[in-house]
Amino acid sequence: MIGQNIKQLPPDVNNIVAIGNSVKVTKETGVAIGSRSISARDKGIKGYDPNTNQLITSNDKT
Repeated sequence: MIGQNIKQLPPDVNNIVAIGNSVKVTKETGVAIGSRSISARDKGIKGYDPNTNQLITSNDKT
């Protein structure tokens, strides 16, 4: 963790990367980079598809 006002919630979250001012990491293996960034995505979530309004959980390209 590098920066000021970094929040690790809950405090026992492990394996995180937090760089920036006022960043917050709430999930294990989370990464938050940049001022006021929030990492709150669960394991297994690959991203978000705005066309379907669904979370992406597969590596399938279709």
